Amino acid sequence: MEQSRILIKASGLTKDYRLADKESGLRGAVKHLFAPKYKSRLAVDQIDLEIAEGEAVAYIGANGAGKSTTIKMLVGIIKPTAGSVEVCGLTPNKSRVQNAGNIGVMFGQKTQLWWDIPVKETFSLLRDIYEIPEGRYQKQLAFLTELLDMSSFMGQPARQLSLGQRVRADLAAAFLHDPKVLFLDEPTIGLDIMGKKAVRTFLREINQSLHKTILLTSHDLEDIHEVCEKVVIIDQGKIIYHGSIREMLSTYSTKKIMNVELEEKKRLVFEELRQKSEAIFSVSRRTDERVQVEYAPERLNTVQLLSLISEYGDVGEVSILDEGIEDIVEKLYRGKLGTGETS
Repeated sequence: MEQSRILIKASGLTKDYRLADKESGLRGAVKHLFAPKYKSRLAVDQIDLEIAEGEAVAYIGANGAGKSTTIKMLVGIIKPTAGSVEVCGLTPNKSRVQNAGNIGVMFGQKTQLWWDIPVKETFSLLRDIYEIPEGRYQKQLAFLTELLDMSSFMGQPARQLSLGQRVRADLAAAFLHDPKVLFLDEPTIGLDIMGKKAVRTFLREINQSLHKTILLTSHDLEDIHEVCEKVVIIDQGKIIYHGSIREMLSTYSTKKIMNVELEEKKRLVFEELRQKSEAIFSVSRRTDERVQVEYAPERLNTVQLLSLISEYGDVGEVSILDEGIEDIVEKLYRGKLGTGETS
């Protein structure tokens, strides 16, 4: 099988910000004017990163971890302090015009639409900026209008759009010139359920059907579930995990979750069963009809747990889930799990 070519490559990528170190107030400002002092803040610390053509990769971390700084270096907005970066064979900050033709970029709530003109006119201007041939432009516009369901608001100025409509139009603007790589920084922030669904459907379609490369940052881990197969986790400027989501779940999951349907008489004695378990499982949620049980498979396997529960009668409907990505990512942030890299 032919190996996909690497479209994004960073080696030792570092960004160190130089910040003024001064006392507060007028006295501090005057003192700094005549005897300036500076301190540095390391935002991105020697990261190595490779993303192949057609991959959809989540780039996640806590606030201030270095996500947005990394994206800005990859798209050429800021220059690295050290290390190297290539996107589609170009150095982004040195070849900004050529690089812009290869990438599409969307930064959360920051729109690239012209505020007071109809959306379709914004697209016409972008056609001229990117020098898209008319035939290809019309074909791409029709594709995006249908996929993102934009026909109802194409004639409206951006200031009249709802947030969900504006995000869809911004996605179309980022993808209008058919870029090879799409960089998305918090694309679903503030959206309702339907808005998020529209964004995720679009991203899955262009990744799976058109083999477009996506690098996505998001605090909404459902975005990651729905769109990405790989994840890169950054913490304090350093990558602490880079690999497939499936393998991360398999490697670092320490518990399973069982949802059990119980009869009334069994619900009444379930607390007794929990006490007899010697803390090898716990009741994490209880409703009128179901009980959710968390347990560690290495201490108590699924068959053993069901056997314990069935001592109180027949068990109803049962479903078993692995520990969620949210829990594992949180443990990685807090250093409660070993870290590693896998491909």
